[in-house]
Amino acid sequence: MLFLLGGFLTGGAFPLAGILYRIGGADTESAARGLQAADYWGSAIGSLLAGVVLLPLLGIEASCFFLSLLAISALLVIYLGMFLEWLSKQENPFSQWMRRHQKKTVREELLRPALVYLMLGSGLVAVVLGNLMRAEIQAPQIRFDPDKLAKSLQVDRVTEHHSPFTHYRGYHKDSFKVDRVAFSSLTTAPDVKGFGGKINLLMGLDHMGKVVLLDLVSSNETPTYIRGISHWLKSFLGRSLRDDLRLGYQGIDVLSGATVTSKAVLDIVNLSRYRASTQLLNLPVPRYQQPSRISLQFDQQSIY
Repeated sequence: MLFLLGGFLTGGAFPLAGILYRIGGADTESAARGLQAADYWGSAIGSLLAGVVLLPLLGIEASCFFLSLLAISALLVIYLGMFLEWLSKQENPFSQWMRRHQKKTVREELLRPALVYLMLGSGLVAVVLGNLMRAEIQAPQIRFDPDKLAKSLQVDRVTEHHSPFTHYRGYHKDSFKVDRVAFSSLTTAPDVKGFGGKINLLMGLDHMGKVVLLDLVSSNETPTYIRGISHWLKSFLGRSLRDDLRLGYQGIDVLSGATVTSKAVLDIVNLSRYRASTQLLNLPVPRYQQPSRISLQFDQQSIY
């Protein structure tokens, strides 16, 4: 249903643009030629702006808000033309000036900007709506298959628990002593965000709080900017509670081209292992320090 609605909204720009063309005095051939050109230009520019600028810099929600403003501005341009044309037909100094200096009607003058807005908005809506629908379909995952999780944690059995947050406990054979715990970072660090939003990591600790599992489940980060993150996450494996985890320290480097994402992952790991160690494993650990804000410097390492 959502796909049908998206197609209806983006496709509805074409008949509206055709009507505007005909109102402006264009014949059928000129209207078809203009719409075809505007469609190609709008799709190309809209896809470029959405994929390179809007989604990486603003994220899905802010991009949709920007598109809403774009659509409203297109309507304003059209209604402004209608108002000015009505005003030019009245007897006043403005209408007399318009008739002396303008060869075309106001509606014709504002026709092309309105078409540009419509076609550009259609291209942007198509790209962003596709990403939005994909994000809506993929609900946040905080539960995992116990059998697969047992294999990843290298234990014999895994049980699911929901207090104090959803997590899994791993045991060896018939032992009742918890040897490993695993959880989604959305349950332990729900407020930490990367550049594109929340990052969902599957994290596992042994009974001493050492990191034994760290995998990316989902994120809204641009895939090209976090290429190689699976390999980079392995640098956290084997880290104990005594290790001071900081970027550029003890072999934990910044993920190339993704400084903000790297900082967010580091904050997630530190906060998650603190909460899991204190609330699940009952280990004495130093008080957790809230992460400080990172300042963005647009160089080669902090484009994203």
